[in-house]
Amino acid sequence: VIILTEDNNVSTQTSADDEDDSDVQHSTEKFPYEPVKTFLAFVMLLISLIITAFALVIAHENMPEGDPLPDIILDNVIDLDWGLDACEYIMFVEMLGVAVLLFFHKYRLIVLRRLFFIASILYLYRALSFFVTSVPKADPSYHCEPKYNGTIPFVEILKRSAVVVSGVGISLTEHMIYCGDYIYSGHTIVFVCSFLIFCEYTPRGCFILQWASFLASVMGIVFLLLGRGHYTVDIVLAYILTTQLWCIYHTLASVDFSANKCGNGFRNIWWWRIFSYFEKNVPGRIPHKFCLPFPKAWRQRMRMKFSQIFQKE
Repeated sequence: VIILTEDNNVSTQTSADDEDDSDVQHSTEKFPYEPVKTFLAFVMLLISLIITAFALVIAHENMPEGDPLPDIILDNVIDLDWGLDACEYIMFVEMLGVAVLLFFHKYRLIVLRRLFFIASILYLYRALSFFVTSVPKADPSYHCEPKYNGTIPFVEILKRSAVVVSGVGISLTEHMIYCGDYIYSGHTIVFVCSFLIFCEYTPRGCFILQWASFLASVMGIVFLLLGRGHYTVDIVLAYILTTQLWCIYHTLASVDFSANKCGNGFRNIWWWRIFSYFEKNVPGRIPHKFCLPFPKAWRQRMRMKFSQIFQKE
């Protein structure tokens, strides 16, 4: 059931046994927005993407020539020239859906902060993976920029990294001209995170949106394989790492923060202190509440105007 709260926010309620709303204390606890922390998380993501671009330029120079590696899926399915394009169009639609959800979510800054942090960790691991291990192209027909003749200077690395960043790693932008970023799939990270966002931050009553996101993610990954955008192992690794990190983060964030100070093995993870800083003021699992991203006074005025219009009718 969707209700309108006194401050003109939309919240959701379900049956008493629904685990999404099992914590009654959400009605009294405060969830601070803390925009500075969200900005810092965005800076983390930006730095991670720059490091990824830098690693891609190096991987491009070290990528071996030759036939693709044996792959039990790619070797037994058709090759679609437009598969990668279809995958990225679906990814854009999925990202647009996530953007709309975040636009209306009351605690959008907290959700964004978590998304930026998780994505920054995943892309940092991804950069490390294909920096240390280079594999041949999965699609022999994919055009890659010729390698630099001789030892590539640092200034040229910076220039090429800027080209990669400007294209945001998408082949549709025609700036993805460097190859070698196979282990593991950045496209799969986007698809899995998008689906998990819909599952975590929408109520069970929005199962149509959740299933639509799931089907879109599956279709996007299928087209990614058919378009030879990645090896199958790249997708498997991306799925495992994304789901594991997402579940660990949200499990830690949903419990009483004070309980994490003693006897917690996760304190040994290198990003624990960053996580603690971002989540120390969040009292628990974020409730499903939605509102327009305007000041409270503006929302009240809009509510009054709509009420007057309906009364006249």
